[in-house]
Amino acid sequence: MLMGNITMAPELPIASTWMTSRCAPQATRGVLTFEITGYSLHKGLGVDRFIMSSVFEVGGYSWCIRYYPDGRHDSKGNAAVFLELLSKNAEVRALYDVRLLHRRRESLTSEPLFCAETPLFFSTMDVSQNMNTRGITSSKLLKRIEQLELEELEEESPYFYRDCLKIQCDITVIKEPWVFEVSATPKIKAEPYSTDLLRDLAALLKSEECADVTFVVQGQVFAAHTIILAMRSPVFKAMFYGSMREQGGHRRITIEDTKPAVFCALLHYIYTEDCTPCMSNLDKYDGKELTMHLLVAADQYHVQGLKSICEEVLSCHCIDVETVATMLALAGQHNCPMLKDKCSDFIARSKRLDDIIASDGFRDLRASCPAVLVDALVQAATSRRN
Repeated sequence: MLMGNITMAPELPIASTWMTSRCAPQATRGVLTFEITGYSLHKGLGVDRFIMSSVFEVGGYSWCIRYYPDGRHDSKGNAAVFLELLSKNAEVRALYDVRLLHRRRESLTSEPLFCAETPLFFSTMDVSQNMNTRGITSSKLLKRIEQLELEELEEESPYFYRDCLKIQCDITVIKEPWVFEVSATPKIKAEPYSTDLLRDLAALLKSEECADVTFVVQGQVFAAHTIILAMRSPVFKAMFYGSMREQGGHRRITIEDTKPAVFCALLHYIYTEDCTPCMSNLDKYDGKELTMHLLVAADQYHVQGLKSICEEVLSCHCIDVETVATMLALAGQHNCPMLKDKCSDFIARSKRLDDIIASDGFRDLRASCPAVLVDALVQAATSRRN
């Protein structure tokens, strides 16, 4: 028996073959606008009687819109809108939504009267069961009836004009999916490694390792890295690397015009592009106030991505009777066109204009930004006249 030392060969990477197959849906979209002129003359047509749009083709199938001015037997007192599949012996999956068009600007629409979040099934395979529904059984028909309260419809001035109503139906037909075969690609199994740069940057900010600048914000201290701040903000770049930069090693900067929580959120976004922590309490006043101050700081330091996020959040979630004037002033002072338009539109639509005028924010707006106030009131008056 032979004895001796055995030398093991080094472990080599393991070669393997990875296969990829992709499935993508085929979809065709179409939009139909059904304009109903002489709307008042159609009232009294009778329950279960309808007006039908012209036929339009989407995805190789024929469709139309039915409009019931006096509703159906199951929706008396309400108008009804119905999307109908006309193609015979067909089964179709489709997404669609129904909206009203603005009377002046067709680029503006109402909130969806109906919006299918998942594809709905249309079938005309068995037309013998119910001829009155043109190939769609009663149970399926009811799923596609959307009701409009007639009184609300006629009072909704932006969408009802000169006895004319415009209904828009946006439909996407879902067809059989395509399956793509991708050729095999050899892969080498290797040890995994971290590629989460944003996570590492967040850890760097928290650890304060290698920090070369300290900010004292109303007594609270924050450590950061000048190269990262300069990369993300032209204001910080000029401060640390421009002609006005201070010479020397570790810098210490005092900031008095920003709250510590706001500056902390600003640094967190600069390092991670994440502002979730400061957006988690928007239902509370302090959450709204923090977002407003964060927009100001983002504008001050030219962090455009954060400014855009704050503007969108304020526009969509924070405008009410008490805050609209304050938001309008903020929009005027910091060049936020989306927020300004949302505030002007809110004032134009509000039935509590007296409460808005009585708010503290309105008095501050009148004193600090009269031009913005005049512009908003003119826009509101124009909207109300239309």
